[in-house]
Amino acid sequence: MRCLTRFVAPLVRQRPAACIAQRWCNDGVDIDQIAYGFMGSQALFAALEIGVFDTISKKGLTADAIASGVEKGNAEESEHRRRVQTLLNALTAHGLLVRAESGEYTNAGNTQKFLVTDSKYYYGDYLKFQVGRQFYPKLGQLRAIMNGEPSSYAEWFSDPAEAQMYTDAQHNGSLATARALLKRVDLSNVKDFLDVGGGSGAFAITLCRKYPDVGAQVIELPEVAKRGEAFVAMEEPEVAKRIKYHSGNALDDWGLPDASKDVVLMSYISGSVPEPLLVPMYKAAFNALRPGGRLIVHDFMVDDGMDGPALAANWAVAHVTVNSAGLGLAPAGVSERMRAAGFTTIEPAEEMIGRMTKTVIATR
Repeated sequence: MRCLTRFVAPLVRQRPAACIAQRWCNDGVDIDQIAYGFMGSQALFAALEIGVFDTISKKGLTADAIASGVEKGNAEESEHRRRVQTLLNALTAHGLLVRAESGEYTNAGNTQKFLVTDSKYYYGDYLKFQVGRQFYPKLGQLRAIMNGEPSSYAEWFSDPAEAQMYTDAQHNGSLATARALLKRVDLSNVKDFLDVGGGSGAFAITLCRKYPDVGAQVIELPEVAKRGEAFVAMEEPEVAKRIKYHSGNALDDWGLPDASKDVVLMSYISGSVPEPLLVPMYKAAFNALRPGGRLIVHDFMVDDGMDGPALAANWAVAHVTVNSAGLGLAPAGVSERMRAAGFTTIEPAEEMIGRMTKTVIATR
């Protein structure tokens, strides 16, 4: 113990007290929180996978009761209970659960609201599947990508299983984002709507549910388009009949008449394609729009100061693993490329999903 003190004591003397709580800190940066953040996220994903939050739901349960209610697999009973207790400790430390003095656990407010399956605002499948099972392993390849290994969405989504998992996980989250977009942007007079890289069709579905005169077209990669058509088919016939998929690459010729669309939406695609193709893609949107038509770009974007928010920056890094030739987006860069494509009227960027996404809207 004396030997350890020889090394620790000088460090303590040299660093202010605030820094000791944030080991190896530099100007308030908690390096440990960044370095070890993957442990907390994996605890969250594991809890979703085995059903911790659903088991607790609105009840107060002991650790043994939770262990009895979650997936056990082939684990031996006593080992299973020890592992569940360890997981509960982590979930409580991160504020996802609340532990009473009696030893009973309840879901924290946001846990109950967003991570319980039957909640109106549930998005656990998005976290569990798209983030936990898909992007998390992809981020393990970041070093290789930074050293020059290529990657692309088209290659990733050529696998039907990967395309289906991604599209299914994204759907509920995209429906919520689509509703938010309709609150911020007036699309009541739109008749012809094009969603480029529209995934599950959530934006087209939301728009057609709300406005009975809208016709929507979605351009998507073949395997994603198949799954999107299945989601559309689950809608009321009056909605489904007005949504059509075009199976193909958004970077190829769309085969559309010029000046035929009122709105072109590009949500989560600008950061998912090679940077040299952004201007041609925006140019294709310009050509497809009628005079007065709008191009709406919605994506993960940092501020123009290029210093955050951290969540937007993290997602841009994640997309490098599936789009190595892409660009981390900021509003000024998006606007610059819109102007290069022919747009002259561009609105100031607005935040869409807090600390993560923004919209930039250009009018032809």
